[in-house]
Amino acid sequence: MHKVRTSSRLKLNNEEVAFNDGIKPFPIFKLPLETADYITTLDCDKEINVEIIPIYSSTLPITETKTSKDNIYLTEQFIPKNDFVFPKTNGRSCQLKRFNSFSWLHYVKEKIVVLCYPCALASQTKITKIKIHGQESFIDTEFQNWKKGTERFSIHEKSENHRASIEYLNFRNNSRPVISLITEQSLNEQKEAQRSLENPALKIWLEKRNNWLSGDIQNELLETMAHFVLRKIKNSVLKSPFMAIMADGTTDISGQEQFSICFRFLNTISLNINEIIVGMYNPPSGNAETLFSCITDLLTRMCISFENVRGLCFDGAATMSALNDTIKTVYFANDALNLIRFVSNTILDSSKRKNIFSGIVLSTNLDEENDYKTENIPGIIPFCSTRWTVRVKAVNRFIENYERVLLTVQEILKDSNSISKDRRAALRGYETKLWKFETVFALESLSLILGPCEQLAKALQNISYTAIGAKNLPELLIKTLTSLRNDDVFNDTWNKTKQLAVHLNLTMPKNPRVCKPPAKLEYSTTRTPPANIDKKVALRKEFFALIDCLLNELNERFTQSGLDKVVSMETILMRSINRDKIEISEIKKLLGIHVTDFNVDQLTAQLIMLPNILNSDNPSATIKYIVEIFKMLPETSRQLMNQVERLIILLYTIPAASATPERSFSGLRRLKTYTRSTMSQKRLTHLSLLHLN
Repeated sequence: MHKVRTSSRLKLNNEEVAFNDGIKPFPIFKLPLETADYITTLDCDKEINVEIIPIYSSTLPITETKTSKDNIYLTEQFIPKNDFVFPKTNGRSCQLKRFNSFSWLHYVKEKIVVLCYPCALASQTKITKIKIHGQESFIDTEFQNWKKGTERFSIHEKSENHRASIEYLNFRNNSRPVISLITEQSLNEQKEAQRSLENPALKIWLEKRNNWLSGDIQNELLETMAHFVLRKIKNSVLKSPFMAIMADGTTDISGQEQFSICFRFLNTISLNINEIIVGMYNPPSGNAETLFSCITDLLTRMCISFENVRGLCFDGAATMSALNDTIKTVYFANDALNLIRFVSNTILDSSKRKNIFSGIVLSTNLDEENDYKTENIPGIIPFCSTRWTVRVKAVNRFIENYERVLLTVQEILKDSNSISKDRRAALRGYETKLWKFETVFALESLSLILGPCEQLAKALQNISYTAIGAKNLPELLIKTLTSLRNDDVFNDTWNKTKQLAVHLNLTMPKNPRVCKPPAKLEYSTTRTPPANIDKKVALRKEFFALIDCLLNELNERFTQSGLDKVVSMETILMRSINRDKIEISEIKKLLGIHVTDFNVDQLTAQLIMLPNILNSDNPSATIKYIVEIFKMLPETSRQLMNQVERLIILLYTIPAASATPERSFSGLRRLKTYTRSTMSQKRLTHLSLLHLN
C-alpha cells in the first residue's frame, strides 16, 4: 500500500483525478503497478491510501502497513566468505553451505540473522509492501532458528511470496514482459515471431484469414497432417526391398464407391510386418482398368516405383465373400440368414421391442422357487453381413432364443404402434417362416457348417501367415467339410431339429406335391412317371448342396498358380533346414520370376549354412521360427546371411489375404456417418489416414 497526502485531487499520469472527501476519510484506489511511478501529489493536507495491483501476479495478496524507514541492512546483499566465522546463538550457528544452496540468503552480521534479500528488498520499497502470513521471518523479524534452517529455507524458496518478489524486482530493473523473465526461450520465440511478421506475404495471409475454425482451415490442417503421415509411410516403404499392394472396395453411407488401398512391407531391422492404409479413392467405375489407374496414381504421387512391388491382393480375403455368394445359391440357407438379419435387427433397433423380448418369461427359465433370472439367459445379437467372425455366434444365439423370438414377434404384431407398416408386412411373412420345420433345419445346418468356416476367417486375418499357412488352413477346412458330407451327420441334424420342432409345436414338413416333369424336357415318346420325393430326401439334397458349393469355392480360391509359386519358394527354406541340399538350377526353377532379386550363388551357399546358424535339426521348423532366430542374431551374422534374409522378406511381403483393407471399412463407417454423408472425398481420405494409422 502506498500512502500519499492530497487535498482533493490526485495527479495520475499527468491527469488529475478528483475525490469526494465527504464520503470516506481515507478512500482506497486500486491502480495498476506500472502507473505507480507517475503518481504525484498536489496539495498535501489530507492522507489517502492508494492500493497498487501488480500486473505480473494477480494472486499475490497485498496488505496495508504503516510507513517505515528503509532497512539499513539491505544496502547490499552480504554472503560470507569461506574464512568467515559464524557466532553461535543458543548453542548453534549458521552454516556456510546453506549460502551455496540458497543464493538468495542475506546474512546480517550485526544481528546474527538471515533474511531473504529479494523478499525483504521488495517489502521495503516505497511502491508496495509484500507480506504473506508465515513468511515474516525472512522479511521483517529475521530468521535465527539454525536447527530447522534447511527445512524452512526450502519451504520459503517454493512459496508464492518468494516467486512474486523476484518477478517484481526483475520487472522493475529490466522493464521486460514477465513471460520473457521466466525463460529465455520465450524471449527468443517472441523475437522470432516479430521477425516473421515482417514478411509481407505472411501479413497478407494473416489478414485474409479471419475465421480460424472454418471448414477450409480444418481441411488445410487435416491435409498437412495427412501428408506428414504419408511421408513417414513412404520413407518406411522405401527402406524395404519389397512391398505388396492390397485393395478392396465397398459402398459408403452416401452410396459412393470407396476403393481402399493398403501397403504391406517388412521392417528390415526388426523383421516385423506392417500393413498400412494409404488412401481411399472414389473411382468412377469398378472395372479393372480404372482401379489399376487409382493404384498407379497413388504410387506416382508417393514417388514409389512399381519395380519393388512383389505381391498384389485384390479382395484376397474374399474367401469369405465367396462363401457369402455360395450360400445365396442354396435357397434354404439364404432364407435362414435373411430371417436372422431382419428379425434380430427389428427387435434390437428399438428399446421398446427390446424390452418386450427381455420381458418374456419361459417355463424352462423358472427355477425351483419360480424365480426368473434374466442374467443367465443369453440374448440375440445383431447379424452383420460383412463380418464373418460373428455370424455363427448370431445363428447359435438365435437358436437358443428361438421360442422367445417367436413370442416376441407375436407381441410386436399385436401392438399397432410398435412397428411401421412396411416392416410389419415383412415381419408377418417371417413369422410364418418361423413356424416351419425347414427354417429350424436350415439354422442347425448353418450352425454346424459355419463354425469351421469362421475359424478359417479368424486365422486368415492374422497378417503373419505366409503362403504355406494360407495353403494348409483351407486344406484342413476342406477335409472337415468333406467329413460332414455323409448321411450320419445329416440324420443327427434332422433328429436334433425334429426334437426342437416338437417342443415348439412347429409345422412338420410335408412331402411336395406330385407333379410330372415338363414335356419339353422329355426326349422320348414314353413319358416319365411322376416322382414322389420325400421331404427328408429333399432337405438332404439341400444339405449336401450347401457343402458341395463351399468345397468348390474353397478349391477355386486357394488353388491358384500364384499361391503355388510362393509355396514353392517357401519350400527352399524348409528343405535347407532339413539339410536337404538343393542345386543351383533347382533354386532358380523354384524362384521363378523372382530369380533376378537374388544372388543365386550366395543364396545357395547361405542355405547350406542355415542349419548351423539356427542350431536346430527340427524337421517341423517353420518360417516363423527362422524369423525369430534371425531377430536375435547380431548384425554381423545377419549380414553373413543377407540373401536368406532377403528371401524371408520376400515371402513375408506377399500377403495371404486382404483383411486389413476390409478393416478400413469399419473406420469408414465411423468417419462418414449419416450426419456427415456430404463429406468431400479429399477430406475423407485425409481423415481415414489419420484415423487408421
